[in-house]
Amino acid sequence: MTERKHKWDPASRRAWISAGAPILALVLVVAVLFFALIANFAQRQDRAFAEDSSHLVESVIRSRGEALARLTLDYAMWDEAYENITLDYNEAWLGENYYSAVADGLVLLRADGSHRYDWQMEGLEDGDVLLAAAIAASRSDFPLPAGDSANSDDLITYSVISQDGRLALLAVAAVSQETAFDRRTRGDTPVDYLAIVDVLDESEIAELGATLNLDDLAFTTGAAPRDHLALPLQTPSERVVGALTWVNEKPGSATFALQFWPIMLGLTFIGVLAAFVARRLVTSHTTITARAESALESSRLRAEFIATMSHELRTPLNAIIGYTELIQDQIGAPHDAVAMRNDTNRILGAAKHLRQLVTDILDHARIDAGRLALNVEAMPVEGLLEEIAEISESLAMAQNNVVSIVDPGKGLEVMADDVRVRQILINLVGNAIKFTKNGDIEISARLEHSGEAIEFVVRDTGIGIAPDELARLFQPFVQANADIQRQFGGTGLGLSISQKLARAMGGAIGATSTPGKGSTFTLTLPRARPEQRQAA
Repeated sequence: MTERKHKWDPASRRAWISAGAPILALVLVVAVLFFALIANFAQRQDRAFAEDSSHLVESVIRSRGEALARLTLDYAMWDEAYENITLDYNEAWLGENYYSAVADGLVLLRADGSHRYDWQMEGLEDGDVLLAAAIAASRSDFPLPAGDSANSDDLITYSVISQDGRLALLAVAAVSQETAFDRRTRGDTPVDYLAIVDVLDESEIAELGATLNLDDLAFTTGAAPRDHLALPLQTPSERVVGALTWVNEKPGSATFALQFWPIMLGLTFIGVLAAFVARRLVTSHTTITARAESALESSRLRAEFIATMSHELRTPLNAIIGYTELIQDQIGAPHDAVAMRNDTNRILGAAKHLRQLVTDILDHARIDAGRLALNVEAMPVEGLLEEIAEISESLAMAQNNVVSIVDPGKGLEVMADDVRVRQILINLVGNAIKFTKNGDIEISARLEHSGEAIEFVVRDTGIGIAPDELARLFQPFVQANADIQRQFGGTGLGLSISQKLARAMGGAIGATSTPGKGSTFTLTLPRARPEQRQAA
């Protein structure tokens, strides 16, 4: 029974590393970035709520203090009040005029702190204590305003105070004439001060919180409760009297908390989907890799088999050729010699043809298996074409063709394997002769236009090749068409092997052709540089 392949074998691990891991890592990065983006947005929302609510509460308290200051200034900067308080104190007039429907208490005092008159709202608890605190605060936390200033803003000041845990707003103004001229001419007249108090009790602060849409708005003189925001309240001398606190709603965090599980479910779904896709890709990648490795192994085994069998076939073929040549040498009587020589020629021709086929297959197998050994060195071009023409002469004569050398490449040197260059040129010239009858084959060697390569050109006047057939001419086991294969034979390996040999030496083979007029094949190989020639 075949052992089951472990899921974490090397191939699977490589597939996960190359395909699965990057996908999962990308999903993880996107999820983390998305989560961080949402969390950052929630934090910014929380900070915005804290800042906006603090500014809102501060603005309301400041506006209420400024309103109280304007009210105090209206009561204090009044000629009639100045006459009935400072110049000729009239307590009856005070009782009829010094009260307020909006303030919680009034007190008249001198710079030394002595009381002259006070009034408080009905129902105000511990009014005397609170008013006394107002007097004390007015003297200790900020200087009393001047009574002779031409600028009305200098006649008033306001602050916050705290007494027995209660918050109050306090405004103090100097009792003075209405006109700036009169104020400047008051001389040494003693200054009376009017202090007005606006008490903010718990219910009023809570109502203010409801108006501002702030939960649990309250005044405290201690530390702010947990999860609450605080706005410290200071006097002009920067003494903290307490703080207004309210619930820190953290709207961003609250929204994030509400959406946390839907977000997590969405990210989980994406993660599962990504894992599924990654697994499918890994499985596909593993399968493709296994098939590719199997195909490569099969190709390698096939190439080794072909190479081995080619060697095995060459041995008896060489023996057949050797014995046939020996028989030809030993033929005796002329009468028997003609018939026997014809028979041995047929045997010899068939054997040589078969050996060439085996050689082609062996070369093809070696190249595909990567076992082709080349000895590339600088070699002279001159004399090479003459040798090729001489080798091909008998075959050309059989086709009634003429092989001529147009340019022998005198003085040129090429970087190539001597044996393989001859093999390529013999193949090109042999093909030109085979597909040409009663025609011309021209061979030439010349310097390529860039000066970096040598071009070997084989031109014939044969049958030519159609454009669509020319495109697949260098594929292994392929000939121009079936009719040519039946008429001229061959395996279709010659040009494929020649192209691969040329590329292995840093060159290439190209072809152009016109059906019915002939073909031109060009072998391009690197030119030998001076230092390469010296090394050779």
